[in-house]
Amino acid sequence: MSYKTTLRLNMNLDVLNNKEDLVQFANEYDLRADWHEPDEEGISAFVVGNQFDNADIEKDMGLILVKNGKPIAFVNLALLCAWASGYGDDNKCIMASGAIQLINDMKEDYLHNITKGTDDERHYEMEEQRINDVVASLKTIIRG
Repeated sequence: MSYKTTLRLNMNLDVLNNKEDLVQFANEYDLRADWHEPDEEGISAFVVGNQFDNADIEKDMGLILVKNGKPIAFVNLALLCAWASGYGDDNKCIMASGAIQLINDMKEDYLHNITKGTDDERHYEMEEQRINDVVASLKTIIRG
């Protein structure tokens, strides 16, 4: 966890700023990967704050995680919702890998067709579509 905060009711809490922090927290407190029944490990939570945003740790709504009655960590509630909806996933890596694979396939096809001497108009239409697919994938990756 990257830093602590003493802002929330003068509690010294770890601040979970990313999914890796949340996973580390779960591992440290022996929680299941699906967070089913964290109470069996003495973990509970309560919500604090008055605005549903992720810009100001003083005012934003957040979840304070508690171990056996002692507050131990804070995670922003809007950020938690973003993670739940896929923000921060490895989608970019998966999409980039797919685009790279498509580019490599195109290169192999091109080299194969050069050695074979293929000059087929249908082949170029297919290549154009594959290039458009790569460009669309890369645009999606860049936009995030």
